[in-house]
Amino acid sequence: MLACGDSVEDLLQEYPSVTREDILACFDYGASLAVEQDPM
Repeated sequence: MLACGDSVEDLLQEYPSVTREDILACFDYGASLAVEQDPM
């Protein structure tokens, strides 16, 4: 949704049960997956 141009505010209006903190937690999770790790 965000990748398609929706804003955080759009998401908050469309999904009232979702909080700004929920969205920020998703950003944090995505960032943690994107961190390059050394292979063993």
